Amino acid sequence: MLALAFAPHEAIAQLDTLAASARLPAREADRCARLAETLRRPARVCLLGPARGDIAQVVHAILGSTHLPRAAQPPAMELKYGTVLKSVATLEDGTTLSEDGWPSAHTIQREPVFLQMELPVERLRSMSFLVLALESDPAMHRPALSWAARRSEIAIWCTGSFSVADARIWGHAPERLTQHAYLLETRRDVSVPRHGAVANFTEAFAADGHEASTALDIEPLIARLTSDIEDARNADLDMAQLLLHRLRHLAVETPDDAPGEEHTGTKQASVKHKLDLRPILSEPFLFLMARARDLVDVLAAVDPSQEWPERVLDECIDVVEGLRDRAENWPEDIAPIRALQTMIEEVCDTTTLLRIEAGAEQAQDAAAMLFQLRAAFEQTLGWGND
Repeated sequence: MLALAFAPHEAIAQLDTLAASARLPAREADRCARLAETLRRPARVCLLGPARGDIAQVVHAILGSTHLPRAAQPPAMELKYGTVLKSVATLEDGTTLSEDGWPSAHTIQREPVFLQMELPVERLRSMSFLVLALESDPAMHRPALSWAARRSEIAIWCTGSFSVADARIWGHAPERLTQHAYLLETRRDVSVPRHGAVANFTEAFAADGHEASTALDIEPLIARLTSDIEDARNADLDMAQLLLHRLRHLAVETPDDAPGEEHTGTKQASVKHKLDLRPILSEPFLFLMARARDLVDVLAAVDPSQEWPERVLDECIDVVEGLRDRAENWPEDIAPIRALQTMIEEVCDTTTLLRIEAGAEQAQDAAAMLFQLRAAFEQTLGWGND
């Protein structure tokens, strides 16, 4: 492979240089930046399944001698490498609590919905782990799986023994989550025939352990992940070398191509003035406005004695999911469009987390974020700025 003669740090440095070049078309610059980021960070692996106990066993096996307190495992968690142990807990209202070491008892009592951990575990240098214990509510499976798919390249379905119920939930997973997925069974019952959906996984692994044990043998799975990650990294390096070979001549700027601050500001203002984003954003904005009016009707008709927050949150999730689907086809070389895409992704993630608690405050927060999206659309379109 070409990558054998191409060091990752050299590729990242050259891609960063290209991405910053004023002579490079915006679409190519974004491609260079995204490829550099892929090479810079560890591979993202998602551990998910319907039983928190099964996932906890796998997490303990991954961390080795570093045992994560069971009380410190919320529905969603990220494990990544750090030189010292640190934690950042996200509460249901979006507040974050940063601490050195494991989350404190006070933090755990506040029931965080997401926990980010940095641990000095060597295995985490090459792969980070997104850990997701699926809710018992079937209505949450599809949005949770979609949320996980946007944050991982490899999925591992963790379960005691793959069952009909597992197959039913996994059937809701989007293609980008299932195209590189493994099955890990922690209590494989060889006397029970496997469900036919097992064939949809790249490979199935059985860990040696039982319900009361945390000492699972996951080394065969880790070995396969390590091999896959190395192959993918070499493929990315090959792509980087080809991209750099094709675009390297654009990295050298002439004096006229390296504008001062005043020239840059004038050029950006001119582009902003000439750019008409209505053909791209009008239909999504009208969709947002129409669904917002529907939400007002829902709020007007709710019975306070019923579980109306769930209905409001479901409506909000439908709206932001619809916007996200539309945003997937937007051009990648327009900065205001990229900023709006990022905001939609963030709102989508937050409303999914809010739906877990589904209280009145969470419903109000989700509705408020729809208003913020409306304001962002209006600002991007340039309405009301004169």
